[in-house]
Amino acid sequence: MDLKVLSSGGLTPALADYMIENCIGTLPLPLGLGIGFLVNGKNYIVPMAVEEPSVIAACSAIAKIISTHGGGFQCQSTPPVMIGQI
Repeated sequence: MDLKVLSSGGLTPALADYMIENCIGTLPLPLGLGIGFLVNGKNYIVPMAVEEPSVIAACSAIAKIISTHGGGFQCQSTPPVMIGQI
């Protein structure tokens, strides 16, 4: 990464969009969306902050395969269950 980018306040949205797929913003890392996650019969879009360009694309691709051919992800938990918001 160019030192000019760092000295001007960090990662620009244009550079972040170039670095990852489905970029929607920036943290100290680009923020993108993993799509196609079917969890307990409900579709989810998963925000991911990563610097590796292929991670979000690979996660979305495998989530689509699992949703299409395996019925999605099945999850359960035991109490206590905490609810949080990001």
